[in-house]
Amino acid sequence: KPPPRVVFEIGSEETWKADLETKPATFAKMGIKEYFTFDPTGVWTGKWRKKAQLLGWSLGADGQPHEMAFAPDSRLWSYELDSWLAVQTDRTLRLFDIKDRPRLTGEEAKEQKILRLQERLRELGQNPDEL
Repeated sequence: KPPPRVVFEIGSEETWKADLETKPATFAKMGIKEYFTFDPTGVWTGKWRKKAQLLGWSLGADGQPHEMAFAPDSRLWSYELDSWLAVQTDRTLRLFDIKDRPRLTGEEAKEQKILRLQERLRELGQNPDEL
């Protein structure tokens, strides 16, 4: 069975040091193409705290993990997810497409579909609330 292409870790008191210092190499050896770790609660210390709340590594042609460089707006690009990863002001992680549109969760996509259908019904002269 092939390994996943992307792995995400959420920082915790128990695992944060391994998430940052040993897991990039471990996952690279497994053939995982991208590894991201996210610290929404501020458990990282030292040099890691100074870097960012989100860090990523990609598997290089040499088989080694290479820390990803940040875009000027502090986002990381995932080639495997075809998405920007960005930490939001509420300390959540959000994905955006190449045109800066948020990638929707399943629930958000359902809600948008319902809103589009309601609008279309209104355009056709039907009140969706009366159906």
